[in-house]
Amino acid sequence: MYEAKLITRQESFMSLENDWEALVRHIEHAEIFDFWDWNRIYVKHFLEEDRLFVVALYDGGQCIAIAPMRIYRKRFKKFPLMQVRVMQPIDCGYKDYCRFYLHKDYDYSELIDRLIDVIVEHRMEWDYIELVNFNSRNETTLLVQKAFQARLDTMVERYEATPFVDYRRLSKETVNKQRLSAIDRKERKLLRENRVNIQVGQPFDQKKWETMVNIHKLKWGETSVFRDPRSIAFWNELLVALDKRNQLEFSFLEVEGQLAAAHMGFQTDKKIYYYTPAFDQAYADKGVGLVLLKRMMSHYREQSKEEFDFLRGSESYKFYWADQSGMNHNIYVLNGGIKKWLLKGYVAIKTGSRRIRKEG
Repeated sequence: MYEAKLITRQESFMSLENDWEALVRHIEHAEIFDFWDWNRIYVKHFLEEDRLFVVALYDGGQCIAIAPMRIYRKRFKKFPLMQVRVMQPIDCGYKDYCRFYLHKDYDYSELIDRLIDVIVEHRMEWDYIELVNFNSRNETTLLVQKAFQARLDTMVERYEATPFVDYRRLSKETVNKQRLSAIDRKERKLLRENRVNIQVGQPFDQKKWETMVNIHKLKWGETSVFRDPRSIAFWNELLVALDKRNQLEFSFLEVEGQLAAAHMGFQTDKKIYYYTPAFDQAYADKGVGLVLLKRMMSHYREQSKEEFDFLRGSESYKFYWADQSGMNHNIYVLNGGIKKWLLKGYVAIKTGSRRIRKEG
């Protein structure tokens, strides 16, 4: 039987660094969101009130699995006196993909069963679980879903498409030639009429990053994630850390010396993550965002990357290039007691209303 450790305090979590990094080196298809720096920096800036609930499994002295969770308290507008304890993956808001970390040399089902056993053993500490952004392309997603379904009342939502481009099979037949020709015309006109500087795959530039944040806030107003000071602190620290590890993707387009479009995302040896694009509304009619994206697509194909991942969202422009897509699933696990029926209704209404909006 593997030894299970439950980590609930930040000091204990920070001591996981070596075990966490060693495990991520031995999981199948590690994503940028899985690395230690992302999780450490998020915990540092956001988990003042939330309680960590990280389950780590050990075989001897080797860490072979981690379920990186947290518990927070939530109130519902219609039931203000009722407070529920929700278990979620650490940072499921900023992470496009969440998962349990499982060593590739061990039996996945056995590891998942042991992790979930610990979670169920502590069911007095939570009311329901939201496993958010578990992607269909990860083979362990279905295993986690089935393991919970075998134990507790579980609901599953097909949440959001995750389009991607496999450069190894990209061809004239797999792209939208009409749309790309229109972008080419926009680019030629832009270059003909303006002094333009387009740079792809650049080192992190604090000044340009700050300008990009301001552009994002002007476009999205109060809904911009950058309105939260904690978010700014998180990103400022994370981007510097990723840049040092050559895992940052930073590209921009300037018109007459002014930042008109930019992208802040990530990269690994084989993959580009298209995360946060922004463009100045003053240049909206010039198509600067699409011009920059098209340059990025060409650049990274020439750099022998294997995949360009558009991440969450089915915006139409992504399918100018992408002809494949995964699907993020949300897995809702309901505990027992009176709250279970209220929570079951809440999940049904929430998922149903989202489905209606998408279909409408």
